[in-house]
Amino acid sequence: MKQWLCDSVRRWFRLNAPAVLIPVFWNEDDRQAIRLERQRQDIANGAQAMVLRVRSIFALFPHDTTRFPEERQRADVLLAQDSYHWDELFELEMLAIRLAPDEDLVAIVPRLPADAPGATQAQASQARRISAMTSTRAGQRAYYRILSREKARDSLRLHLLMLTLLIIALLCTLQCTPVPTVHAMAFSGTFGVLGAFFSILQRLQNISTQSGGTNDADTTALMNGSWGLYLSLASGLLSGMLMLCVFAAGLGAQLFRDAFIPVIGVGAAGCVPKGWQGFQVYLVNGADYGKMAIWAFASGFSERFIPDLLTKVTGSGDTTAVPAKPPG
Repeated sequence: MKQWLCDSVRRWFRLNAPAVLIPVFWNEDDRQAIRLERQRQDIANGAQAMVLRVRSIFALFPHDTTRFPEERQRADVLLAQDSYHWDELFELEMLAIRLAPDEDLVAIVPRLPADAPGATQAQASQARRISAMTSTRAGQRAYYRILSREKARDSLRLHLLMLTLLIIALLCTLQCTPVPTVHAMAFSGTFGVLGAFFSILQRLQNISTQSGGTNDADTTALMNGSWGLYLSLASGLLSGMLMLCVFAAGLGAQLFRDAFIPVIGVGAAGCVPKGWQGFQVYLVNGADYGKMAIWAFASGFSERFIPDLLTKVTGSGDTTAVPAKPPG
């Protein structure tokens, strides 16, 4: 039982550990085996439809067993496998076209290529075979890029979620402190991080929409990771804390309606050194916690919220971004 558990944990780590950790724990030969093993898992989880389509070609078309015996032998070996990595799957699809009888090529390529009008039957079959192999190779590259992009996006979401949960856990620990200011800062920072996290998720969702899903630069950026997205979490943390400072400084009354402003208490008593109680700020009641959570979330979600707010406070630049308090 213990050995089985150790083997299961080791296998999970091989298949799911971040790519940057693989060179640390395995040598070059093991890294190649892990790469192929991960590809087999990816195909088993997300490309079974392609596997069934490729295998069905051999089942539907009676392939000639006398032509190209070496290719036919290789196809039999691949068909006997239960799982594939990408090179094997793409090779099997190309072999399906290579070994297809001439009369069945019409079903694969109904129209003859434009550069082969008036060709003989043998020439037409050869033209159809070449056209089918060329279009299949292009389709394989496009299919692999799409899956790679989706996998990279999911991996990045997972890493961002783990980092967000880690930051929130640390902030929740700080909220347990008896020092009122630390508690209020940690509370505001928590919702600032949450706002930044939701903003990042929305940005990732819009990447494929804005680029039409064909931009390879987006795929590369996602696969390599973007430090800018990770830094957005830190920006959200600081933005949430800064919003608490804005309200504690009494600047909220100059910018927003009174009903939207959380009440900030000053001089709270707590387990702080004597003489420092007057420097403490805190949120007075539950409604103030709710208002502060909303403002912190908004400041973390919108990258321009805090810069526009600072511009309005200093009285310079464009002052239309943040709504002013209405007269009366």
